[in-house]
Amino acid sequence: GECLIGLCVCREGAFGIDCAEGPKSLLPKSASDRPAVLAPSPRARPLSIYVYDMPKELALVPLAVTDAREVRTFKEPDTNYQAELQFLTMLLHDKSIRVLDPKDADLYFVPMLTVYGPASTMGCDRAKLEIAISHIRAKHRAIWERHGGRDHVFFLSGDRGSCALGQAGKDVILMSHWGLLGRPSLMQAHATVGSAAFNELYETAENTQALAEEIQSGAWCFAPHKDVVVAPFV
Repeated sequence: GECLIGLCVCREGAFGIDCAEGPKSLLPKSASDRPAVLAPSPRARPLSIYVYDMPKELALVPLAVTDAREVRTFKEPDTNYQAELQFLTMLLHDKSIRVLDPKDADLYFVPMLTVYGPASTMGCDRAKLEIAISHIRAKHRAIWERHGGRDHVFFLSGDRGSCALGQAGKDVILMSHWGLLGRPSLMQAHATVGSAAFNELYETAENTQALAEEIQSGAWCFAPHKDVVVAPFV
């Protein structure tokens, strides 16, 4: 494929977010031109991840528009919110982790790049997550239903992380920067009254069963039993 205004345009028959998928006859002939991810792995994979090729308007178009705007205005991008983009770039080139056949994967990464969309660096784009999940369930139902979406990974690098996702964030693995414990309302109360806002949480913690049910319901901004905290990119 080739890059056109910041988007990958695949040759006929090739597909994937970086055009790495397709018949072997489409692969580059010379070793120097062959994408690193297609080379055989020198060791057994400790973990296999498949990267979805989502509709471009969900992630890549907002990224391309943002890049063009920053080039035009000579504005430096805020690297604090580029963790997902850096993770995606490294994952696409990591031949020891990435697989091109979804049937071989342990986990499925869904590129969202939400900080480049309407949610920006502050909010959490619940609507985009719901659209992404609906797309996957429609196009890749067998993969989604294998574990009910619990092996699908989304990166939410905005300040609110995965707050206020509701049922959309109940089962999937969510990567965020802050690991905010509690409901969104609790986070807002903390901003007003400080640590006293957590008194209710301590009372709930006395009933471990009720606390576990609340966490597993998707009500919390961060669910320790499934979600992952990662450092911002600096």
